[in-house]
Order: sequence, then structure tokens, then C-alpha cells
Amino acid sequence: MLLQIQSLVDLPVGQSLQESYGLTMGPFLVNKGYSFIRERDVTLRSLMDWTFFGNGPLASSRVEASYDLISNYSRRKAAEQGNTAPIKPDIHTIVVASSADDQISASSSEFGRAFNLNQKSIEYFTKTLGEDSFYQMVTLASPKQRGYVKLRDSNPWTSLEINPKYFENEDDMEVIKEGA
Repeated sequence: MLLQIQSLVDLPVGQSLQESYGLTMGPFLVNKGYSFIRERDVTLRSLMDWTFFGNGPLASSRVEASYDLISNYSRRKAAEQGNTAPIKPDIHTIVVASSADDQISASSSEFGRAFNLNQKSIEYFTKTLGEDSFYQMVTLASPKQRGYVKLRDSNPWTSLEINPKYFENEDDMEVIKEGA
């Protein structure tokens, strides 16, 4: 059943969708014991250590570092335009000390769906199953490109048209390349 709701005002909503997107690099292999492997590190002992003493592998968020940077690209561009105002960070990086586990290997896995991975990407990540490693996620802290969200029609049950316009702005592409 369609709702017969009259529009009072037709404003350009949804025309400034901004999302912080980027890429994941890795896995980078490290010495045994220097990352989190679910199959190895989730044990009764580690659960007890965390519950009673607040330590052990379960006490960590596995985010080892998180930082923002101002790209040289943005500094150069601001200088070329004569901009003397402070430049805000445009690269955000997170280092995660967590290895791939058997949950990723199923193409219908939550991980695969959450990160929109195709089967070839899942196969890449599963090559290091059981090996200590970390990943680095590099995202745009302040993407310049704006996408949109639109109604396809007046039916409230019709899915939205969403176009984030990822990497359609040359500045965003240059910043993420430098971040990587």
C-alpha cells in the first residue's frame, strides 16, 4: 500500500553524502605472538586472565595505532593557491594486529559481507590463516568528493539510489595514494 503523503517542501536533501573511505593493506607477517589469532588466543585461560585481571590477549582492542596526517599533496596544493590557513589532516590510518582466521574463508562470512569482498579477495586473505600478522587501514579523513542519496520514486518501499562517487575527485585519489 502506498502512502498518500503530500510534500510540503521539496529540498535538495541527500546531495552531500560524504563517507570516509580508503583501503586495507596487508597482511604484514610478524613474529609469532605479536598479533591476535582467534583460534590460538581465545582460550579458557585467556578468558580468565581478562575477566579476573584485565590482561591477556582479550584485553586489547587489537588497534595498535591510530593517527592522522596532513599529506604533502595537500600542503603543496594549499601553497600553490596561496592558502595560509591551517590545513586539517586528510589521511587517517589504523594499524590492526589481528590475523585472518577461518571465519573469513567462507564466502558468505560476516567479514566478507562487512567489507564487500569478492571470492578472489577472500582467497587472498586466507593465504595467511594461522600466521601472526597485522593490517593497516588507510582512509581519507576529509574526502572532497560528495555523493548523493536519492529516492527512485514516490514508493516508500523502493530501495534508495545511493552513489558515493568514490575516488571521482582527483585530490582524493592523490591523497589516498600518498597515504598508502
